[in-house]
Amino acid sequence: MADHAVPATSASSATVGERMAAAELRHRREAAGYTVQEVAVMMDVSASKISRIEHCRRGLKLVDAAGLLALYRVTGAEREALLDLCRPNTPTRGWCLATRELPRAHMHLESKATRVTMFDALTIPAPLQTPDYTRHLCGDLGLTPEETERRMACAWGRGEVLLRDRAPESAMFVSAAALSRLTGPAQVMAAQYEHLVNLAWRRSITFRVVPAEVSAPRLGAFAFYECEDLSPVVVLETPRAVSFVDGPSEVDYYAEAIGGLRRVALDADASVEHVRALLDAVEKESQ
Repeated sequence: MADHAVPATSASSATVGERMAAAELRHRREAAGYTVQEVAVMMDVSASKISRIEHCRRGLKLVDAAGLLALYRVTGAEREALLDLCRPNTPTRGWCLATRELPRAHMHLESKATRVTMFDALTIPAPLQTPDYTRHLCGDLGLTPEETERRMACAWGRGEVLLRDRAPESAMFVSAAALSRLTGPAQVMAAQYEHLVNLAWRRSITFRVVPAEVSAPRLGAFAFYECEDLSPVVVLETPRAVSFVDGPSEVDYYAEAIGGLRRVALDADASVEHVRALLDAVEKESQ
């Protein structure tokens, strides 16, 4: 394997690809049950080198990443997806593509973010979904049982990040069309609507509905992450892949789009009333 290296960098100037690779390697070490010191001994390197890799304070060579992943017993599609994060040609474009083999990708960003803004034109954003809603959504997408379980675990984990004591400030925009689209039986949608109403009471979460007459499909599904001392990152999501973007032109585009959503969306109180009306309707239907 060629020993490509990304130039040494600091955490504040790291590209989105470098930040994701560092976070994933740290998570995989912890999941394997190793300390930094233990990994350093087994890799015959200094503990400071492993620490710099995990905190994105040094260039990451593919050979180092491959060695660490082998030690952590990460194989198959997950290994290839992680190695793709380390390839030097991806971060230079300001884009980083991660397949669904990296379900924790959003969580790495959300755990560091001070502000999160999300919009989805077709479905309720993942962190706001109930497990049953996610399960039926995965069924509509034709995902396998294994993919469904991973998607559910990811959505649940992302929701937990947004509900912790020191959660980031979150603005969640949901299209009225997505809210009205039935995903599963009436009982599933009733529980989902009730969950949204309860979330709206949290001080860290602002929930707003984008009216159906507003043309927003061009935005698709995206999340905008802002962190202290780090450049913003935009996450674009499809059923099969996730793109992480930190190029200035893309970031500016979605920052402007968020401004547009704020201007047309219902206010917080009206948004809750909109969901309550949907809840009342689906409860009557199920009786």
